[in-house]
Amino acid sequence: MKKFARLFLPVLLCLFCFAVPVSADEYDQYDFTYPYVIDDAGLIENDEQLSDRLDDTGAEYDVDIVIVTVDSLGGKTPTAFADDFYDYNDYDDNGILFLISMEERDWAISTKGTCIADFDDATQSEIISKMRSSLSVDDFETAFDIFADCCEDTLHSAKVTGIVIPLVVAVVVGLIAALIVTMILKHQLASVNFQRNADSYVDKNSVRITQNQNIFLYKTLSKTRKESSSSGGGSSTHTSSSGSTHGGSSGKF
Repeated sequence: MKKFARLFLPVLLCLFCFAVPVSADEYDQYDFTYPYVIDDAGLIENDEQLSDRLDDTGAEYDVDIVIVTVDSLGGKTPTAFADDFYDYNDYDDNGILFLISMEERDWAISTKGTCIADFDDATQSEIISKMRSSLSVDDFETAFDIFADCCEDTLHSAKVTGIVIPLVVAVVVGLIAALIVTMILKHQLASVNFQRNADSYVDKNSVRITQNQNIFLYKTLSKTRKESSSSGGGSSTHTSSSGSTHGGSSGKF
């Protein structure tokens, strides 16, 4: 056994050393002139303009937004290709990538970091619904503009929510603290007992009631329909080949 290890361990180490760089070099064939729009399938005329727009939006919200088009997935699934493309090309730890592959007319979304929660499953489904009609007729530039709009709107909403929720929590905590202080002060200032009626303040001989009766006037009945509601949401996740956690979805167009 030891002899076997001495003979084959160097071979295994060499194979490992040669295998590691493959992931890093796998994407050398793609043109990264515009790093946020890699249009290998040649579907976009305004690569630079769209890339600048994605760059500006991403910079505002501290994420990377990437669009990739390819002719083939090289044997990978759309999800695996999208995840690996994002992981192995030095994009930010927080971001979203939209992939189009023309070979089988596949699309895929890959999310990472904070974008997993921001672009949950329901949000991704809504984005694709808005893009679907344009994708189906190969109007890719319109589809990608819709994607950029949706990314901007979603990230803005997430940022506002991140500000509003802590503010609401702070207000509620403040109100509770004020209520506690008020109750303590009220307890300290209480010098008389609570009276349910005014008998103590009325001269018993000053008023005499000779007759009383109850007269029923009317009755009002109101009904409110109880609405049924359901809650759901969240982001399904998986692990990419690099060991990173991603959200995402995929399909055909």
